Amino acid sequence: MVWLGQQEVTGRLVAMKQVSKSSSAMSRTAVDSCKREIHIGTLLLTEHCAEHIARLLDSRTDRSDLWAIFEAGGDSLSKAVFDMKGEFCKGERVYRVRTT
Repeated sequence: MVWLGQQEVTGRLVAMKQVSKSSSAMSRTAVDSCKREIHIGTLLLTEHCAEHIARLLDSRTDRSDLWAIFEAGGDSLSKAVFDMKGEFCKGERVYRVRTT
C-alpha cells in the first residue's frame, strides 16, 4: 500500500510505501521486493542518471511493517506510458491497454 504523506519540516509531499511483514508467502515476496527496491534506490542516490526517478528518501522497519519513503512525483508511470480503458464484460472488468 502506498500512502501520500507530507514532511513536517519541509512541507514536501512524499510517497510512503508500506509492506506488511506478516508470515504469509505473498508478504515475504513483497518484503523481499521492497528490500531490493530500497537497495537499488540507495545505489541510485549516487548516480546522475537517476534525475527522472523518484528518489528514495528514507526507509524504516517496525515490528509489523517495512516502510520505503520516496519523493512524490507526478502521474504514475503507467498513466504516462499506457492508455487504459476498462469495461465490464460478463461480470468482470476487462482492460484494453495501449502504449501512448
